[in-house]
Amino acid sequence: MNKTQRFKYLSEYAIDRLCECFMNEFHKDLPEALHFVYHSRTYALICDQTTELYIQSTGYLYELLRREYLEARLPCTVHPQTAP
Repeated sequence: MNKTQRFKYLSEYAIDRLCECFMNEFHKDLPEALHFVYHSRTYALICDQTTELYIQSTGYLYELLRREYLEARLPCTVHPQTAP
């Protein structure tokens, strides 16, 4: 297996597992999970071979995705400071 084939196999496996974990934890259906995963920053980083993120464990990758999802759901609590 060459490097390109390894990248394709590992990244596809990671995406499959991320969708599965996301559906289980957040009770989403497959289309919702696929939409979130494929539009996430985590996905973009996995697809960037230079980051070599695709070789990380599924647990590590899922934690990145999970945090991204939870942070996106948080209400904005930062308010611009007014000048005195």
